[in-house]
Amino acid sequence: MGLLSLQQLADPAILKRLLSSFTEATGMRAVILDTTMEPVIGVEDYTYHCRLCQLVNSVTEGAERCRETYRRACRAVELIDPCILFCHAGLVHWAAPIKLQDQVLGTIICGQAIMWELDEQAMQEIFNRVADLCLPPRELRAAIQKLRVVPARQVQQGAELLKKLAARVAASSLSSLGATGQQEKRGPLKGPSLWDWLVERAPWEQGNGYQLDLENELAIRVRLGDRLGAETILENLLGNILFTNIGRAEIIKYRLLELLAILSRAAAAGGARPEEILNLSAASMQKISTLSLEESFIWLLRTLDEFMDRIYRARESRQTPPVEKAVAYINTNYRQSIGLEDIAVFVDLSPAHLSRLFKKEMGRTVIEYLTLVRIEAAKRLLREGKTIEEVATATGFNEVTYFSRVFKREVGVTPGTYRSRYA
Repeated sequence: MGLLSLQQLADPAILKRLLSSFTEATGMRAVILDTTMEPVIGVEDYTYHCRLCQLVNSVTEGAERCRETYRRACRAVELIDPCILFCHAGLVHWAAPIKLQDQVLGTIICGQAIMWELDEQAMQEIFNRVADLCLPPRELRAAIQKLRVVPARQVQQGAELLKKLAARVAASSLSSLGATGQQEKRGPLKGPSLWDWLVERAPWEQGNGYQLDLENELAIRVRLGDRLGAETILENLLGNILFTNIGRAEIIKYRLLELLAILSRAAAAGGARPEEILNLSAASMQKISTLSLEESFIWLLRTLDEFMDRIYRARESRQTPPVEKAVAYINTNYRQSIGLEDIAVFVDLSPAHLSRLFKKEMGRTVIEYLTLVRIEAAKRLLREGKTIEEVATATGFNEVTYFSRVFKREVGVTPGTYRSRYA
């Protein structure tokens, strides 16, 4: 498929209907931007327009600042999907990319709200952010007083709903393409409505700020060198930190530094050179302390990439062929009933010699690594809703009882508890 624009692929009537559905469900205006970061379509019903934003957009400089918020959102969704960010006036916005067959067609943005009740100090802060625009002071203060308050759990729900909306827009675009990738007559958009989806998912439960299971899993993913898995877990943790510490910037920054420490230790345990990780971690700590919250979140994701690169480079430079072959054999055959002797035969070493090499280069024994790979696979299958018996068989454990005992030892909860919590 050649490069096609959202305007070419999507029926404007369908786009408008989807945006209206979202706005009616959330009470907030939404707009779709194309790849040039220019608005394609939006909800024009002024019932849903924030009065403060109307005032700001009434002057040229204010309108340009709002467009810069849109541009930042379009850049941010390349790293975080969905993305939650704050505009120049301090209002929260949501953004999600519209993707079709790995091509970004545009971005959906909504928001114009605050996440906590305004006191006099908070109102004055917003007033000061836009005071240089020379707007009528009395009208400006009245508009600030009318800002909509969206609780943290609804912010999280709104972000996920926006992501769902982006998927629906992409689906509407896909329906206009035939098997050859050429545009065809558009058919009706199928599937449940956004409102039905909202009713099904709401209300979301607000977390307690710490997700120790996820933090442990993040460390495991980093040690294994699983970049995509680590990024996904880190995004979930960052979202939880934001949603459970509304208005407490110093706590959020502290939690980010805690996550940075977890990442650095895991990277060192995964085989990266300790001196490189120490230097990178120190530089990141200093950088995060100078950034805004939004920029700090993006920086931490980039730091994770740096850590993973260090792990890969260190492994490539230090792994001997026998250990490299052993790791590949385990990753391919962990579903089978294999042990140290089988792996040693495959790499043509004695079990004792392989054990010494493996422990020296990988930081854990052959059996510890095999168990780690099996448990990670088991957790993935349990999240998919597989039965404990199916999971035990699919991950190379001989019997359910033994699997359950090992899983409880490694994860801290039984397989049944883990499945009920995450499936």
